[in-house]
Amino acid sequence: MTSEFITGLRARKPDMQKAFVDEYGQRVHAFILDVVGNECDADELTADVFVKAFRAIDSYDATKASVVTWLLRIAHNVAISHVRKPRLTTDTLDHTIETAEPEPEEDPRVELLNRAIDNLNPSERALLHMHYFENAKLSDIAYAVGSTEGAITVRLHRIRAKLKTIIEQEYGK
Repeated sequence: MTSEFITGLRARKPDMQKAFVDEYGQRVHAFILDVVGNECDADELTADVFVKAFRAIDSYDATKASVVTWLLRIAHNVAISHVRKPRLTTDTLDHTIETAEPEPEEDPRVELLNRAIDNLNPSERALLHMHYFENAKLSDIAYAVGSTEGAITVRLHRIRAKLKTIIEQEYGK
């Protein structure tokens, strides 16, 4: 199916663009949401990723990366660029809306880990998402963020150590 997507996208077929978004949209959105932490921004940035992907489809090289890895690289660049831009925030409004609905009971350890992850910078959250939620290979992560496998291994180790420190220092666990 992947080669059909690429062929259809290169031919600029709208039905193939829709099928491509249907196939990969949720994964890209989840990745971006983990990085930016805001549903509205994630929706807008996900659309931006697909527009960029459609424009750059002729440069896609299957010998360098899978389609998912290629999309995650675009998503990573879009999300990191977004969080680096100074802007007005609506965090207070978002928090008010999010807390208006009761949340189901969650394992306190999961909640503790999620709070610790919120203290990481967007790049660190992106690496965790690719490694643990996308189950991406180190080589794919390295390609997506423009690094080496060795550097990714070291960064993931440091991120895990940082999470441990955050949990121990801030939450006394």
